[in-house]
Amino acid sequence: MGKTENSARRDVVLTAAAVATGCTALGAVTAVYGGMSKPYGAPSAISAATTLLWVLACWPRSRERLALPLSFTAALSLATTALATPPTGPGASWARVVEVTVLLVLLVVAARWAPLRQAAGTVVPAGAAVAAWTLPLVPEASLLSLAGAAAFWSLPVLGAG
Repeated sequence: MGKTENSARRDVVLTAAAVATGCTALGAVTAVYGGMSKPYGAPSAISAATTLLWVLACWPRSRERLALPLSFTAALSLATTALATPPTGPGASWARVVEVTVLLVLLVVAARWAPLRQAAGTVVPAGAAVAAWTLPLVPEASLLSLAGAAAFWSLPVLGAG
């Protein structure tokens, strides 16, 4: 068996382990919170953490295949922003903070080390997810306050590139 086959087999095993870890984490959150409401954005935060785990486990080969997992994670984050009911209590959006932090790390990896074609296609949705995550949390949202929040969270996205 050649070195390439060993690397491919290792990547498959590590990818399966990362996905299993993400599914286990999602199951644990569901078990702990049961019928209660889960932390705001927990599934998208777990997806982002799972993607980062996969990138780290399969490095350096993962950088060539980062576009699809990061795009999926960004789409899930945007769906959470658009569809999930935002929390009303203080400190209830900690999972989204974790998610955005991980998305920013993944953006840096994509912008710095992914092939240019892939990076261009995945940085846009991931950047939009980071820029928009706070929009449902803005109290008494006016167009100006929403634009200000999105502009503020666009700054770290620009720094990643």
